[in-house]
Amino acid sequence: MPARTDWVVLKFGGTSVASVDRWQTIADAIERHTTAGTRVLVVCSALSGISNLLQKLIDAIDGQTDTEATLAEIRGKHERLAEAMGLDADEQIGEELAELERVVEGARLIGAVPDEVRARLMAMGELMSTRLGAGWLRKRGTSVAWRDARSLLQAEPASTNASSSHHYLSATCHYAPDDRLITELSELTENAVLTQGFIAADSHGNTVLLGRGGSDTSAAYLAGKLNAERLEIWTDVPGLFTANPRDRADARLLRAVTFDEAQVLAAMGARVLHPRCIPPVRDNDIPLHMRCTQAPDMEGTVVSRDAAATEPGVKAVVSRPHLYLIRIECPGHWHLAGTLADVTGVFAQHGIAIDLIANSASSISLTIDPAASPLTQQDVTHLVANLESIGTANVSYEVGSVSLVGSNIASVINRLSPALKPLEAQRIHMVSDAGPDDALSFVLEPEDVDYLMNPLHDWLLAQPQPEAIFGPAWRELSDKLN
Repeated sequence: MPARTDWVVLKFGGTSVASVDRWQTIADAIERHTTAGTRVLVVCSALSGISNLLQKLIDAIDGQTDTEATLAEIRGKHERLAEAMGLDADEQIGEELAELERVVEGARLIGAVPDEVRARLMAMGELMSTRLGAGWLRKRGTSVAWRDARSLLQAEPASTNASSSHHYLSATCHYAPDDRLITELSELTENAVLTQGFIAADSHGNTVLLGRGGSDTSAAYLAGKLNAERLEIWTDVPGLFTANPRDRADARLLRAVTFDEAQVLAAMGARVLHPRCIPPVRDNDIPLHMRCTQAPDMEGTVVSRDAAATEPGVKAVVSRPHLYLIRIECPGHWHLAGTLADVTGVFAQHGIAIDLIANSASSISLTIDPAASPLTQQDVTHLVANLESIGTANVSYEVGSVSLVGSNIASVINRLSPALKPLEAQRIHMVSDAGPDDALSFVLEPEDVDYLMNPLHDWLLAQPQPEAIFGPAWRELSDKLN
């Protein structure tokens, strides 16, 4: 492992950059780290709500409806923040707003938004938020350099089977320590660098996106490339919890989780963290600290290799409400070599990631998470047609999942019966065990998710837990935020 550098990477999400108060938190975080002798790279999302408005703009172009009102709303949100910051909006983001209008007009002329143009449009939110942020930080005396993330992150070449949408809208990047980038940024005279999340460039210089919610991933990629001391993810909650804190006030903060636990939690429903952001920090052994922008001094979750030495058992119960379930009935293929490979090969051919999978004597069942692999009806039709050579494929477009996540999950299976009792009259479509250490998942009807989720949490996590791992309940923390 190369020597650790003196860089710290801080990521701030949409709600964390949407007001002057939140930018003050960013300025304080920069000052705290630079005073301690570290260099700071700050990665920021678009203002809260702007990505949705940009998508609305794209939908309007595709539907050949009016775009002026949405453009005005986008401009207005940025102008109001600029005014609150004491900045001239035209001076700070006039070029970006003009480019946004030009790209929209060009797309309207052809009546559609190709994936390459979609990426350019969606990138505008991050570019404008960071332009305003850099202007305000400099105005208050913070030594900061603005950098375009497309000059810092280059997408990996897409596979030959990858679609245009995958190339432009769900790119991945290298994240091994990069001596050239370390030298380049370390030679800057400023103490901090401000850049964008969510965006990168391909080998031709075209804008590509890292998938929705990809700012976490951008920050992790850059932490890996800089071989940083730590990565901090700042958001509106202080970390990972034993359940969704917005659904359960008694959900407890997880003080320490391993890299693998964090990735499974993020993939299985803890949307506060993007699952793609874990491999770069895990592979480079960079601790990830989750922090709350509204309460900078509040303790949060620490994700690290050091958390491995914890007691076995369930740490959280998480859920996802919107999954696709595909069941391939292929009884004649039982014990035939290669059947599972044939099925997964079809998904690879279509560039679709399989989420959960279970195999039986007569069928193969699997789920697709649309958040990870967005699909159109046409995509599903083509997929099913190709699966018909293996067996009869049936698609359920709306199922949910409930997952137990922790360490040595197999050790709690014998204790689940009382928690499963409320579901005895319901249908569980599929059970997927990701090995003895990671997760146990149940796939069921969306309306049945809470019937399983809440009893499992009550049965496994409501009793006293080790204080080294389990922190305060959300009700205690939320009181401090109000």
